[in-house]
Amino acid sequence: MQTEIPGALPPQRNVVLQGATRPINRHAGKASMNKSERLIHSAFDASRAGAFKWYIEDGLVELSYGLLALLGLSDRGFDGRFDTVAAHMHPLDRERLMHFATTPAPERTHFETELRFVGTSDSVRWFAVQGELALDEHDKPVSATGIMQELAPAVVTERRMRTQQALLFRLLSEERIDTLPLDTALGRLTQSASQAMSAARASVWQLDASRGELICRDLYLARERRHESGLAIRAADYPSYFDALAKNRAITVTHAPSDPRTRELDAGYLRPLGITSMLDSTIRRGGNTVGVVCIEHVGPMRHWSPDEQHFVASLADLATLLFETGERRELAARLERSAREDRLTGLPNRLRFREVLESGIRNQTPFLVMLIDLVEFRDVNHILGHALGDMVLVALAGRLDQLLPSGTTLCRYGGDKYSAMVPGIEAADAALTLARGTLDAMREPLDVGGVRLTVNCRIGMSLFPAHGLDAEVLLREADLALTATRGVRGCRLYEPQRDRHSPRRLALMHDLMRAINGDAFSVLFQPRVELASGRVIGAEALARWQHPEFGAVAPLEFVALAELGDMIRDLTLEVLRRTALAWHDLQAQGLSVPLSINLSPYMLHDPKWADAIIDTLAAQRLPAQQLELEITENAFIHEPDEALQAMDRLRETGVRFSLDDFGIGYSSFEHLSRMPIHALKIDKLFVQGLEHDPKCRAIVRSALLLGEELGLEVVAEGVESESTRRLLLDMGCRLAQGFLLGFPGTPQALVRR
Repeated sequence: MQTEIPGALPPQRNVVLQGATRPINRHAGKASMNKSERLIHSAFDASRAGAFKWYIEDGLVELSYGLLALLGLSDRGFDGRFDTVAAHMHPLDRERLMHFATTPAPERTHFETELRFVGTSDSVRWFAVQGELALDEHDKPVSATGIMQELAPAVVTERRMRTQQALLFRLLSEERIDTLPLDTALGRLTQSASQAMSAARASVWQLDASRGELICRDLYLARERRHESGLAIRAADYPSYFDALAKNRAITVTHAPSDPRTRELDAGYLRPLGITSMLDSTIRRGGNTVGVVCIEHVGPMRHWSPDEQHFVASLADLATLLFETGERRELAARLERSAREDRLTGLPNRLRFREVLESGIRNQTPFLVMLIDLVEFRDVNHILGHALGDMVLVALAGRLDQLLPSGTTLCRYGGDKYSAMVPGIEAADAALTLARGTLDAMREPLDVGGVRLTVNCRIGMSLFPAHGLDAEVLLREADLALTATRGVRGCRLYEPQRDRHSPRRLALMHDLMRAINGDAFSVLFQPRVELASGRVIGAEALARWQHPEFGAVAPLEFVALAELGDMIRDLTLEVLRRTALAWHDLQAQGLSVPLSINLSPYMLHDPKWADAIIDTLAAQRLPAQQLELEITENAFIHEPDEALQAMDRLRETGVRFSLDDFGIGYSSFEHLSRMPIHALKIDKLFVQGLEHDPKCRAIVRSALLLGEELGLEVVAEGVESESTRRLLLDMGCRLAQGFLLGFPGTPQALVRR
């Protein structure tokens, strides 16, 4: 209803006034006026208007006789001070007016607004105000001259009703408040109600299920411009108020401390907050009160007009709609949850598990899929009964929940089978270690219903992204691995070479050689850095394959296919050629560091692999001293002497070796002492467990000590946080790789780093 003082009319520039404090010009009596002046004053009186001049800098004001009378100020008793007039204004309008008068306004001299003046009985009168500002040389207002005219009560009421109707229309049609979350919608409702009603406090309360307590869902405080919730009042403390709410559609209270319906609220609620008047409209459903919309006035008593009462009743009807909509949404959410929840164990079901896998795939987060099948569980049901069998299933679900790592999503996959998605696991050895530990713990005796029994299980697993980029594929592969455990009561990880019927595998096998000989493969380089300085001292070459149909194919998958299809030699030599080109590129840009490539264990058992590498180095003019070959411990399980002889031959040319994924393989100290290696790379499984796992800290310390004793460099893999970096530095680790230190990128990215 009120218009901010910056006027709606086009700005007009007027003459700048100069000068000091201006004295008040006392009015001459009406008898001394000429005919023209008397005519003007009569016109002002008839239209309930008057003139003013406000000397802003001096805090003084001149008022016409008519305006003095309208404002209830006698000419003799008026001291000419603006503060005397402002004391009768509504506090919000007074603050707005003072802000306007002290703000520079170079292009704003004409103004129009409306002001509320409050009488002794808290009756509110509205005045339309318009005039011109005078500015000083700094464009700061120094005085305002204009006319004030009282608005007729009918006009005020009509405007107020239009504002209320517009507000309701905006909430429902523009903001679509019924589509918002319930708490957000209630906040919009209370804030709009406070503004439309010019009320200090507007709130929505809801009765609890016992109908013995009102709980505040949202309270808007106009002065502080903030929302609160959670306050509660009990029927036992305020029985008259609760009784009034139950029996009345609305409670209109001019003086709440004395009204019999609300006076019991005075000491503990009204008086501390300065509340004098209340307008409550109950929220009703099925003829019963379920809550209340409450408008509270702070200050002198306030009379509530019929249109205001009707408006708050409309707000209560809107709140009813919001509660009903919120309940329907909650019911739909409960039905949605129940459709994705196992009723017996409370775990997510098969449908929800598939959604979890799809979410992990979208987030590109490596994870392990586990299918856990209880062995011969039918015997438990047949011998002990289905009731006790159900108790066993619940107990085993609780045990699994405790066993599996934090962040795991555990599900009831159906019948006597569970499933789990374990984020952060992408290495086969880590998956098998977790599965074996789970099997051992699950075999521990279980006491259920007075019966002690042991339940065995089998586990089949697959890895994302190594084994597939689709939830259906990963589940199928985990199920194939589970099938392979029948009769052994153990665990298996999906092995692509055993899956001879995978359409994806056949397509990739068909396209792999063409990709190796073409441009489908790319090679990125991840920096190896000094932890203390961040200086790049080397980089590891990492092959990537973007398939035209399947998209990005994980290295674990295409390397396994290359090994199976006797293409690993060609793939390795192609990566070596690309690495040599990158080394020359880095040299030209002023960065001279050795580069490393990963060597498949299958290459170590190819009698011609050493010659092939030596020939490639010569053809690409890459100094042997600038190449490091990364091998894993399991390369020495079979025929270690043959592998060591070939490594010795390459070492003689200057090629260096590092032992990759140290700590999770199978080499003995005898093999380790014989390997011609110059570096150990601690597997990221242990590095990333430094912060929370004492065993990981012990393993990393041992690896660092072992490297020092054997004269080997030690590189920590998988450094992804600053806290991990600091822990490694404190342990004496000098070199590391990981996303914190640098992502795989082009040679140019290494130079720019």
